Order: sequence, then structure tokens, then C-alpha cells
Amino acid sequence: MSTYIALLRAVNVGGTGKLPMADLKALCAELGYRRIETFIASGNVVFDCDLAAEKVQAQQLGRTA
Repeated sequence: MSTYIALLRAVNVGGTGKLPMADLKALCAELGYRRIETFIASGNVVFDCDLAAEKVQAQQLGRTA
């Protein structure tokens, strides 16, 4: 198992792109990630996953790998 950090851009900035951190955690859980932690309301998230880095990156970009 590996630990990953996702740095999401333009989340909760300037009144646009609002994403509650509870919703972000739920999305990550749906992808099968574990030990999900968010950092303030920034859109940054740390999680554990058994997938290879390439597959995690493809999931984050909305692609299949």
C-alpha cells in the first residue's frame, strides 16, 4: 500500500469551485482510497491506496487506466 497526496487546484477559491471536504472524502472513498485526510478547505487530500501511481493519477484526471 502506498500513500498519495492529491493537490487539487482552484477548490474553494474566490467563491467559485466550492467543494465541501466531506464530499471530497466521500469521492475518495468511492474510488477505494483509505485513511483519507483533507487539509483545511484547500482541496488537498492525503490517502492510502493499493493501486499503482499511474492508475491513481488516471482516476484523478477522470480517465481509466
